[in-house]
Amino acid sequence: MELVAGITFDEALQKLGERSPVGSILNSAEWSRVPVALRERAFFSASVESTRWLQSRLDFLNDNLANTTALNDNGERYFVAGGRAQFIKDAQLDAVRSGLGPLDPNDAGSLKDIRSGTRLALIFDTSIESAYGFGHWKQGQDPDALDAYPAQRLIRVRAVRKPRPYHQAALKDGPRLKSDIAYWVSLNPDFGVPWPPYGWNSGCDVEGVRRAESDRLGLTKPNEVIKPVEKDFNDNLKASTQGLSSRLLDFLRAAFGQQATFEGDSVRWNSEDDDTPSEE
Repeated sequence: MELVAGITFDEALQKLGERSPVGSILNSAEWSRVPVALRERAFFSASVESTRWLQSRLDFLNDNLANTTALNDNGERYFVAGGRAQFIKDAQLDAVRSGLGPLDPNDAGSLKDIRSGTRLALIFDTSIESAYGFGHWKQGQDPDALDAYPAQRLIRVRAVRKPRPYHQAALKDGPRLKSDIAYWVSLNPDFGVPWPPYGWNSGCDVEGVRRAESDRLGLTKPNEVIKPVEKDFNDNLKASTQGLSSRLLDFLRAAFGQQATFEGDSVRWNSEDDDTPSEE
């Protein structure tokens, strides 16, 4: 994505740092029913109950994104967290030590196995891409950035085995305004947010569109002031809890505690300035 100024990654670090490890037996289908307001604040992996294991993985990702360093016994500085290969190796060893693995032996080595290199690579790639994607999106909402690049287009950055039909259609649609949140969320049903990645292994990203092209296409008018969307997509974001089982609701209340408020058939994430206690 093209921006007015070189991007700093404070926003990306903030995004990953806001996440809390949540261990549970919920499978992928059950997690997909969890409101985005809560899912975006959780670091989880389907059917993994060990919060300690998840916290270790989250710490690694944060250190990797921040390029955290330390000194060894020889006084030499090194990176605390290596790259993807190190993430997979450490996670596999930790999973074996912790006795983590699929209940069905036939699932060993598959995506249902948390020890699987393929699954761990997907966790690493998606977590890092999501943090960077949010950082780019947040910086792209700066008024000066919006004035220079008010729109963006979906682009394919790598080939995938089965391209999603709606992504293929969007690639032909042309640019859309950054503020068209409903459109960008519609391209991301897996995660329900307007920034990349646009689904598990989607292979898609976005590219900024300059003001001149946006005006020419009729997306904006010359000298039109483009207003940023909500300062934080998740601030006080409300979501419906209708249709969620009592088991899932009880789990969410216990997992997020004071961080979220459950009211009737809705839930919202509490901002730092919100002193409203969550429902007991």
